[in-house]
Amino acid sequence: SKFDELKQKTWGKLHKKEVFPLDIIVDNFPHIMNGLKLTIYYSIAAVFFAIIFGLISALMRLSNSKILQGISKVYVEVFRSTPLLVQLFFVVFG
Repeated sequence: SKFDELKQKTWGKLHKKEVFPLDIIVDNFPHIMNGLKLTIYYSIAAVFFAIIFGLISALMRLSNSKILQGISKVYVEVFRSTPLLVQLFFVVFG
C-alpha cells in the first residue's frame, strides 16, 4: 500500500543515519504549504473572534446594567481561572 511504501522509504532513510531527510520534505511540500495556509487562516479567524468577544465583554463590563456586568465578570473569570489545556480539551472533546 501507499502507506507501507512511504513508511519503508522514510524508515530506510532514517535507518541509514540520515539526519535530515530533505527528499521527504520536498516530496510533501504541497501538503506542508496547504497546512501553512490553513494555519494562517485559522490564526486570522481566531484573532478576529477574540477581538469581537473581547470588545463585547468590555462593553458589557462598562455598562450600567448589573446583569451585563455580572455576565462579563463570569465570562472573564472562567477563561482566566481555567488552564489553557483544560479549555482546549473542552473545545476539542466538548
